Order: sequence, then structure tokens, then C-alpha cells
Amino acid sequence: MIRTIAYQSVRFPCLLLLLALWSCGDDDADAAGGRGNPAGVGNHCDHDDDCQTGECYIGPGGGYCTSPCASEGDVSDCPADTVCKPIQGGARRCLLICGSDSACDFDDCAQDYCPSGSSCVGVDNTEHRACEPNP
Repeated sequence: MIRTIAYQSVRFPCLLLLLALWSCGDDDADAAGGRGNPAGVGNHCDHDDDCQTGECYIGPGGGYCTSPCASEGDVSDCPADTVCKPIQGGARRCLLICGSDSACDFDDCAQDYCPSGSSCVGVDNTEHRACEPNP
């Protein structure tokens, strides 16, 4: 009887620990592993509702999730791995930095790599280059 109680007192906390670890999941795997921007910037979209940021730039080349920002070349206004740049000379938006972990979907990508539907272009006031949606 004492052995059964001791066994159950050890088994129950272990079960709780396993449940807690299992419920954590890997929702942040992309953010930690660098495959896709944690804020969704650069993801393909058709509507604002498709983007975590609530901002979908629709151009002739398709949709690009982004977010507004104030100063070209600034990274402090934007999510990680993004920089502020006017899209096609229009409104300033946060765009993926070329070759960043968020832009690349494989190891060892080139410094000027951008996902399909965007091209690596220069950004004023910074050394960064941005993946601007294609016109």
C-alpha cells in the first residue's frame, strides 16, 4: 500500500510536467530558427486580414505583408530583420532585409537574396538593402 502511494505521488507530478511541456508547442520555431519573419512581414497576402500586421501591400506582383514606418533606413520602427523603405517610391513600409534570416528559407543564402515576388534594392540612410515587392 505504501509503495502504491509513493508510486502515485511521483507519477502525478511527472504527468503534469509532460502535459505542460507538450502544451508549449513550437509556435515560436520560425522566430527562433529564422525561417519567416516573426511579425509576418514579407509573407504573401491577398487582404489585410491575411497579415499579422494587418497591412497587405497589393501590387502588380501580388501581395506583401508589411507595416507602416516613419523614416527610410530606420530599423527601430520595424520588426526584426526588416527596414523602413518607400515601396516603389510611395508610402514608407517595413520590408525584409535582403539575405536576413527572415528572408531566407534555406541555409547559407546570398546577401542579396529575397523571396519570390520581391527584389533586393538599396535603401537610403542605411547600409541595408530591402526586399521590395516587384512592380
